[in-house]
Amino acid sequence: MSQVHSILDTLVTAATEGVPATFAQQGVIRQGKADLLVVGLDNGNDALKGAVLTNTGQLVTVRIPTAFREALIVQGGKQEVAYTSGATTYWIGDTALEHDGDGLFIGPTYQRIVDPRMRLFLAAGVVELLVTAGYAPGVYQLALGFAIPNDEIVAIRSEAGGEESLGVCDETRSVLLSYLKGAIWQISRTDPYGVAMHWELHVALVLPQAQTVGTLLAATRSPSGRVVTDLEGVTVLDIGGGDLQRIECTINPYQIVARRLGDGTIRIARVLKEKFPQLELSDVAAQRALVTRRLMVSGRTRDISHQVQEAIASQGQAILADLLPSLRQSRRFVLITGGGVMLLQDAITERLAVEPKRRAEDYDLVHHALASHLNAIAVLFAVLFKAVKKR
Repeated sequence: MSQVHSILDTLVTAATEGVPATFAQQGVIRQGKADLLVVGLDNGNDALKGAVLTNTGQLVTVRIPTAFREALIVQGGKQEVAYTSGATTYWIGDTALEHDGDGLFIGPTYQRIVDPRMRLFLAAGVVELLVTAGYAPGVYQLALGFAIPNDEIVAIRSEAGGEESLGVCDETRSVLLSYLKGAIWQISRTDPYGVAMHWELHVALVLPQAQTVGTLLAATRSPSGRVVTDLEGVTVLDIGGGDLQRIECTINPYQIVARRLGDGTIRIARVLKEKFPQLELSDVAAQRALVTRRLMVSGRTRDISHQVQEAIASQGQAILADLLPSLRQSRRFVLITGGGVMLLQDAITERLAVEPKRRAEDYDLVHHALASHLNAIAVLFAVLFKAVKKR
């Protein structure tokens, strides 16, 4: 009998071979008489990560910095991709940052989603994901898997039997119901050639899930939802843009205990900002520069790899120091993930090399090309699994 691989195994194999990951599923579920296109979103403080499956089962992801600005009139030369919703025409992500746009609000979901700019950003982000995946403009019913911070997941006790289950805190639930579920996003996307295409997105379903639990799901479930591990306890270390999180997971019976260990890669980004005080970089712009290692200074695009390495050297070891007790514990298997893996992979690998730990037996470090997107991918599959259970 052939071995059944996890979602993460499939993703790592594809990333190693440099090809897109492909799954047997199509990313559509049935609700009543409607077909819903499933979209996974992880709305991080530094970037929106999105995931969707094409009609042939190919996985497509995007990563868009959480930046926004109203579009300017470009009188000549290169035009920009712009979005129009109602009376607002705007830019997002890299384009917004290149034109000195604003980083969007950092904080809990219930504070961020009430900002109308954030909702415009999310709508445009989903459109950009669908464009990247080759979907034609038109009307779509969406099922959103929506990753939220771990501390917004709470234990809920049923009034009847007194049993506890995991749910969403009241503040976040209220905001998701008020501003996302049932929303209709009518938005036009104008490409650099001036061609406008109209999209109408109906958010029929929103399934929130703790961000870090996505990593656990991807590592322990097959693409069909089958459990493919003998692990009983896992510690997930998530090096995010805003937060450094530790989440202790018991597989059966299912239980999670989350704890914030400190700031994430924003520590490194703020050191980088100090190296270029004349630019007055926003946190989001500095986070982007950590990844691209490029900045425009005095009208010239500069390679800032040296300054990025200095910033990583300055604060990367502090992040590792916060992780070290969790890395050294032996009771649970350790999974290390999050966008910070892109920056700290070498340092983490070097540290683990001197610890009495064996990769795949005691721990795993998520492939750097996947770590930033993994939670978005996992919440996409979480929606698919829930739909199968309801049949």
